[in-house]
Amino acid sequence: MSTFGVFVLTALALSTAGVIYAKRTLGSVARVDLPSLTQEGKSVDQGGNGPTTIENYLIVGSDSRAGADPASLDAGAIGNAQEVTGQRSDTIMILRFNPADNTSALLSLPRDL
Repeated sequence: MSTFGVFVLTALALSTAGVIYAKRTLGSVARVDLPSLTQEGKSVDQGGNGPTTIENYLIVGSDSRAGADPASLDAGAIGNAQEVTGQRSDTIMILRFNPADNTSALLSLPRDL
């Protein structure tokens, strides 16, 4: 019976320590206040010329074999519809556009991630 009590106390102590660690870790994340949203859910400049906040776009490409020419030299490398059925998201990218300095960045995520 005392072994069970030690086990319960140890589990309780470890759980409490885990919760405290998680709160401290999440509390140390920097927070940023976002500007109020106005036109169609986007902040716009005073002239109404366009967005002034950073925008992120999800870009997804599919590897469908529909319309592929079986006589093409590359056809053997991609397989055919009988060997590989269905569609998969072959390309996943996130495009981040910053209108303040007119720059963009592209993050590519591997399909098997």
